Amino acid sequence: MNSAKTTFSFEVEVRAQQWLADVSPSMAGAWFRHILREENHARVKQLPDEVAEDVAMETPSSASLTDAESEPDRLMECA
Repeated sequence: MNSAKTTFSFEVEVRAQQWLADVSPSMAGAWFRHILREENHARVKQLPDEVAEDVAMETPSSASLTDAESEPDRLMECA
């Protein structure tokens, strides 16, 4: 792991522990529930986005293979 990233992670962990030590257990619990709701909401939103992306990748493009095959013929007609 990158040393800067390790240092940052350690600093975040220390700040979180300090914050948890200074707030009431009910406030800490409320914060964790809030974070879990945000993460669950993001997961729910991400799933349809991933499905839509998969469908878009599986859908053939507007140009079919026959269009691509006829392209040289059109070029020769113009020449």
